[in-house]
Amino acid sequence: MEFQFWPLIERIFRAVPSGKGSKILEIGCGAGDIMQYLKNRGYNVIGLEKEERAIETARKRGVEVFQIEGTDIQAVPGIDRKKFNCIYMHRVMEDPVMSEYDAVQLSSSIARAVKKGKHIFVSTANGIIHTKGFYTNPNLEIVSDETFGFSSVGKILTVKRT
Repeated sequence: MEFQFWPLIERIFRAVPSGKGSKILEIGCGAGDIMQYLKNRGYNVIGLEKEERAIETARKRGVEVFQIEGTDIQAVPGIDRKKFNCIYMHRVMEDPVMSEYDAVQLSSSIARAVKKGKHIFVSTANGIIHTKGFYTNPNLEIVSDETFGFSSVGKILTVKRT
């Protein structure tokens, strides 16, 4: 597991006890590295990804992944009515094609998908993050905005559903 993931994983461990009742959603799960790690430790994790090749790889690893188009989580069959104890994403908000409008739309969709009082973790590897959507959403409260890293600065934005 790469170093850049540890600050994010530590926060998930602190926020969500493992077990079947804990539903966690990863947005932009790629090949499922973090999901597989969490699943092996007793977490119930579901992933969303755009790229078909990454989805195939993640499914071969035994993790549950759905394809997403756009920024509406609830539009994905299999996700539409679920509520999650934790939602996390790594390197999604720093994607060059993610506009401020997309960030606002995604934060609204996330606010509807996470249980009230539960956490959202937004992690980047380079410290760049589109946070406007999270700062302007009345259903989301910024809990912390931290930086981490040695050779490069990463950032984790912790958000709570109010």
